[in-house]
Amino acid sequence: MPLPTFPASEFVDAAGVAVLLEHVLEYELVEGPDGAPGSELALTLLRAFGLISRNDNPAREDPAGPERPTPKGQCRGPWQVGFALYPHEGDWLAGGVPAQAERYRHPLLVAAGTAAAADPAPALSGLEAEGLRLDGEGVALTALRRRDDWLELRLVRLALDSGKASIRVAGEVVEARQADLLGRPGPSIPIGADGSLEVTLDAWQIATLQLRQT
Repeated sequence: MPLPTFPASEFVDAAGVAVLLEHVLEYELVEGPDGAPGSELALTLLRAFGLISRNDNPAREDPAGPERPTPKGQCRGPWQVGFALYPHEGDWLAGGVPAQAERYRHPLLVAAGTAAAADPAPALSGLEAEGLRLDGEGVALTALRRRDDWLELRLVRLALDSGKASIRVAGEVVEARQADLLGRPGPSIPIGADGSLEVTLDAWQIATLQLRQT
């Protein structure tokens, strides 16, 4: 039997309110106090079980696995679950929900300095330099890594239509190419006169790019 629950990563959005998530949670649209179907959003914060599967599950003709106890599978707490509510106008894309989810999941990192307390504060010019910049409405960076001499980026287009993404990195880019999900090289990508790259992504497309710098 189909279940009304679904997994959500980064965010889930309903009726002009987005729930920004720290990690994957289960959600369901349920009936609200007014009796209207789908007027409330429910989140599963913690699900515990005592058996791998049950033979008397009313939602399945066949069990998902053996009916064996999982005495150490409870992972008893304490547990801490965090999420944020973000009201917005329009749909989730027009309301900038993906960008807000990125900001929520990746807060600023703060570290103690090594200078003596009496030393003057450093100039801000060096702190304003950009290492990597990604521009493009509805485009998110989901992975960044080094693969041998190449800088590998993975992008996803979070929209119902195609759109462009522009990438700029510090240092001169001498070669750029597409790659598949396993990192195997594909066609070359032209490099702009200013050193930037521009690619077009289809709706919900995942793209892997590899850049080689000086």
